[in-house]
Amino acid sequence: MLAVSEKASEELHKFFNSDKGRGNHLIIYFQGMACSGPALGLAVDTKVDELEKIEEAGIEAYMDPKLREFLSQFEGVNIDYVTMNGQSGFTIKVAGADGCASCGDKTEHCD
Repeated sequence: MLAVSEKASEELHKFFNSDKGRGNHLIIYFQGMACSGPALGLAVDTKVDELEKIEEAGIEAYMDPKLREFLSQFEGVNIDYVTMNGQSGFTIKVAGADGCASCGDKTEHCD
């Protein structure tokens, strides 16, 4: 259900073991539909009431049970940490969500 790259795991452990991160939890949430399928987001919060815990490689994350049910039709969630053009940050993608249209494409189906 949850795949976390080695670099993302390292950065998450670093954050959650810092003064700023201690006592917080990683939240995965649904942002809406994007050109390539469902778009997810990452947040940090202290409250995880009514959220379901998932764990991988020592990383605990929480999500709404309805989101987990929705994601069961895909291959899970991939979290990575990347550096591009001097900027670093986390990426989160739905594994197996093969969008086949671009944002400007008006087609309603995929061949």
